[in-house]
Amino acid sequence: MPLQLVKDLPPQERATLTCMFCHRNDENELQYGKLYTNESITAHYYCLLFSSGLEQKGTDEEGILGFLKHDIIKESKRGSKLNCSKCRHNGATVGCCNKACKKTYHFPCGVEARMLNQYFGAFNSYCVKHQPVQNVVVKGHGQKATCTICHEEVVAHPNFDVLWAPCCKKQSWFHRVCMQKLALSAGYFFKCPICSNNTLFCSEMKQCGIYVPEQDASWELEPNAFQELVQRHNKCDHPVCICPKGRQHDGEGTRWELLLCSSCGSKGIHIGCGKLDWSTMEWDCDDCSSLDSRRNSANASPTAEVPVTVPPASTLLNPAVIASATAPRTGVKRPRSGDSTSESEAEAGSSDDEGEVDIISVSDAESPANSVASPTFSAPSTSQPSRNVARRGGGGGSWSARASSSQSQPKRSCNFDKLRFKVTDDDKNIIVIFDNDDKASTKSYTIPVDKPTSPHYRKIRASSNLSNCLPARLSQLHLHQTNMSVGPIPSADMEAFRKILQKANSVVILTGAGVSAESGVPTFRGAGGLWRTYSAQNLATPSAFRSNPSLVWEFYHHRRENMASKSPNNAHKAIAEFEHRMTKEGRHVSVITQNIDELHQRAGSVNILELHGSLFKTRCLKCKKVEPNHDSPICEALRGKGSPSPNETGELVPESLLPRCKLTSCGGLLRPHVVWFHENLDSAVMKKADEELNSCDLCLVVGTSSVVYPAAMFAPQVAERGVPVAEFNMETTPATHHFGFHFSGPCGELLPKALAP
Repeated sequence: MPLQLVKDLPPQERATLTCMFCHRNDENELQYGKLYTNESITAHYYCLLFSSGLEQKGTDEEGILGFLKHDIIKESKRGSKLNCSKCRHNGATVGCCNKACKKTYHFPCGVEARMLNQYFGAFNSYCVKHQPVQNVVVKGHGQKATCTICHEEVVAHPNFDVLWAPCCKKQSWFHRVCMQKLALSAGYFFKCPICSNNTLFCSEMKQCGIYVPEQDASWELEPNAFQELVQRHNKCDHPVCICPKGRQHDGEGTRWELLLCSSCGSKGIHIGCGKLDWSTMEWDCDDCSSLDSRRNSANASPTAEVPVTVPPASTLLNPAVIASATAPRTGVKRPRSGDSTSESEAEAGSSDDEGEVDIISVSDAESPANSVASPTFSAPSTSQPSRNVARRGGGGGSWSARASSSQSQPKRSCNFDKLRFKVTDDDKNIIVIFDNDDKASTKSYTIPVDKPTSPHYRKIRASSNLSNCLPARLSQLHLHQTNMSVGPIPSADMEAFRKILQKANSVVILTGAGVSAESGVPTFRGAGGLWRTYSAQNLATPSAFRSNPSLVWEFYHHRRENMASKSPNNAHKAIAEFEHRMTKEGRHVSVITQNIDELHQRAGSVNILELHGSLFKTRCLKCKKVEPNHDSPICEALRGKGSPSPNETGELVPESLLPRCKLTSCGGLLRPHVVWFHENLDSAVMKKADEELNSCDLCLVVGTSSVVYPAAMFAPQVAERGVPVAEFNMETTPATHHFGFHFSGPCGELLPKALAP
């Protein structure tokens, strides 16, 4: 029976399954972890994780995420002899880590008894009496303060419910519940909401029992292993979703358009469900808006709207809707309150009697399937939210919006009545035309398709009072379908890129497996990438090394020997030569790589940050010393070992003969200095990477699939600062639409041309 989540089972079966430790079937993942079942064993993940006598000895695919069946049964028998200090029933396996304390709990009982659980390291638990207390170094204990997150009152005294941030000193008090919500929302990017400190702040919060989700740092992944991390949130999270087509419907350009939180992107809402202001097109979820309420000020109340309709970007290039500006206009008056409407009309919104809007249809009369919903932008009104009805039929190459209202409704001030779009014959430009019905005045501006954010666009916005009528997405007139989302087409103009490169003073180059692939570096991915009968995920874990260090060292010895025979390719050499040239000119280049092969160093690069470590470095498990090691073989006992053949039957090397620390006072067992699954990235390396990314004025993304986090977020965050980013890859990636340049092809061919003197 494979590992299953209990919540995914049929209700009848789900009702019969309870955790064998706490004897509950609660599915509160936040408090107790997910409830799993496998091989007649059912348990909450946190009940397993915090049980005092239980250890993860298997791989992630064995038992329940590495907790083996016989170990779970053994721990359950141990707990059957211990009574819970809260409910007094047996089965308590979570003990206080204070050696003098005899209190034990079921994990849920411990949560209810305010037991402090630390979600890192050894996963320690402390009862109320022995849990660590924050050492607050500011005055004013016991006085009233305000939680920085929810802005509600809090007593300025550190205890289980109240936390203090040591990085900010004064006025840095938080409710535990608020801090936990923030941590779950931010994940790896969790930092102080006041000063953005992450090192000291995260360490302190983890000590206080805040759970911070952190993704595995993986230098090798099966295809799409973390695909869910780069998928767009796709449902409305409003408590009462009123969309007739359900929470997951996204009616772009209508009141049922789905907006994502502009801060975290992990929650969404329909414009109609939240009664949001069309002109803002920004929304923050409750967790994020409590940190900065300014962004939600425009969307704080259900003010009424009079929509003005303009075409979506995707419509502009549709030949079916580009026609003569003199074609007949078909106006449609919205139905009054109480009128019956079709399902398609209902999707557009609702209104009462005040304020009438004439909408010019832009859909093809012969083909209803070509009808495209249009984004609407509204002016303030004293009426209720208005209905925007677009009827099929009527040609016309113009889009017009005119608002007529009663005296009680404020009037929109517009210099022009019409907004028209045309595409030039060569498909290289889009012409935006403003004019009046009386033809007394006309203005037109041309926007190059490949430069949608050109000064012409800004000139249009500044030239009239129609700024609210223009779509916020006008800067994306020409759309490009990447494999993840829709966005502007990045430029492939090498000459334009080189002009930017020549002016850059600080360049960051992010590299991934695609750089080394041309050197013949093998990967161990999928069914065809096994070493003997193991995948990399079976061997590249701390638990695998603890269970069988000899087998793991054979695997890495094979990889070291194989890698030593490879040579840097033209991409590595081009990067190294570029760095040397920039250094001589007093400029700076930094290489941030996800590779562990040291081919950048062998090519001559100097300023290198290795996110995932190196095959040619070792770390002592005893003294923690890290040092380079290029010995071949790394120890005599491994000579000739490491054959990848599944028929290999040789004896394993005794642990005493495996690589050992060279310090005479230590002699501890060495391990490869690479980041394994279930391990965090080196905080010092991450801090240095952040510094480089925050100070660069040009970023190159070379040979990376942009799906492994946190590295996948580096370049998009640089692009958000307005810094040019150029991607070099064989194909587009989930992050391509963030970048200004994309060059498709082998890195060994592209980089020498791009980085040439």
